[in-house]
Amino acid sequence: MMRVDAIKNVVNDNVKLEKLKKACADFESLFYHEILKTSKNTFKSNLLPQSVADDIYKDMFYVEVSKVAAEKSEGGIKDILFDFLSRGILQDKGKNYQNNGKNVSVSGQFISDLLA
Repeated sequence: MMRVDAIKNVVNDNVKLEKLKKACADFESLFYHEILKTSKNTFKSNLLPQSVADDIYKDMFYVEVSKVAAEKSEGGIKDILFDFLSRGILQDKGKNYQNNGKNVSVSGQFISDLLA
């Protein structure tokens, strides 16, 4: 019974960590989007007429570019946030975890040790 509870805890923690990782990536994406929007305002040109449709298209483009940038970045805001916030999920249980292939020790055993 103890082994089943340990597996359930690991699965629940993994689900929480995946949700946290997605939230951190979304936050980084919003951050990049704001940078792109601000830079758009810096480089305004009156050479071509601007329309509402043009602004909407550019904003949609910036949203997609910021999502890709957040997914591809390493060691950025999302990783820093994830490292900090994930400790709250795992610290109570004395677990360690991996982020981007690096072991990050909180204290105690590895999650995989619980399954052994």
